Amino acid sequence: MLSQFGMGFGNFGSARALSLAEHFVQRAAGVTVPTVDTPEVTEKYWVLARSRYVVRIVDLAGVPVAKRSGALQLAQAAWTPFLDTAHYVIPQLDGALLCAYDLAAIQQAQAEIDIDATSIKVIPETALWSRDSGNPAPWAPNATTAQTQNVSLIDALDGVVATVGVSGRVVAERWWPNRPTQTEWINFQRGVGVAADERSNDTPPATFCGWQQTPAGYTGGNAQTTTSQREWSIVAIAAWLLIVPTIWFANEWRQLHALKNDAGSRLVATESELDATLGARSQALNGLDRANKLAGLFGQPDGLTTFALVNDVLAQIVKSGVLQLTEWDLRGPQLKFVMIAPAGGAPPATAVVKAFEKVGSIRDVEVSTDGARTSVSLRIISSTSQLTQ
Repeated sequence: MLSQFGMGFGNFGSARALSLAEHFVQRAAGVTVPTVDTPEVTEKYWVLARSRYVVRIVDLAGVPVAKRSGALQLAQAAWTPFLDTAHYVIPQLDGALLCAYDLAAIQQAQAEIDIDATSIKVIPETALWSRDSGNPAPWAPNATTAQTQNVSLIDALDGVVATVGVSGRVVAERWWPNRPTQTEWINFQRGVGVAADERSNDTPPATFCGWQQTPAGYTGGNAQTTTSQREWSIVAIAAWLLIVPTIWFANEWRQLHALKNDAGSRLVATESELDATLGARSQALNGLDRANKLAGLFGQPDGLTTFALVNDVLAQIVKSGVLQLTEWDLRGPQLKFVMIAPAGGAPPATAVVKAFEKVGSIRDVEVSTDGARTSVSLRIISSTSQLTQ
């Protein structure tokens, strides 16, 4: 049926590279006409920038080779994103890239520059990207059986195109009018099923593929095949019998596509809100840490005041006898000291703890006794540092 199927991309072109100056080019900004007339160029192309058409990947791996041509014709009939839709087919291994464009809009643009459109062939730029090995596109002249994913960002005539290829076959494709953000790039890879160990968190640089002289593929409905007229009649009848379920399927697909786009938009909005919340939380934590450090810097207890405070507390505990304070160590808010009482006159540890804890500016009291020797450790807070507790 279709000789191109099962062999990757066909029509890889001649050695001479194509020059856009020799052809008409339609971008989002308008149409540029040929500025160079080369005798070797016998056919003029109307090259569509990626912004002027949409792409759908048709997977025919599960369809017998003899029936793939008919399946591809049905896929074109089912997919009409414009009121006047025309298709361009780029065969690839076990499938095809189906490019759809607005034929009425292109014919209007051709009429505005007053040219004979019958002698000009409309070509999507994807069909002219070089298929030479080593270029950034996901295809290769000789496809292998390796399943390594090739994720590429291609510099198009308008915007950039992200593609995912496996073994010389495009399995995912998306166009952006501008270079995607890091979030958009990560979401694209997740959405098309790129393996986590092959996924890149940074948007790669966009690379130009280069042009080939002869376009890959053919205009929809004009494939060069060995299909007989009888076979085409059978396909046409089958397409007519399936027109109602096909319309239903197309409507369901459009709704699903709209839901998918809406979900993607909400996901991006949620990620943006989450990033803002996490950023605000990080700033708040940094501010709290600085406040605590400043409070600790300016709220250090005074040595004489602390000594008088401790002396007053001890005077309430020991009503008689003499307590000797030794090993006084005041470092910031932390105070450690040892008191030695006359034989048999050391106060109980619980009494010391209760007496100090009654003071509002004292925290974390720890007391240990060893005969007449009592060790005390506590923390003194100022009115400023109390605010940070």
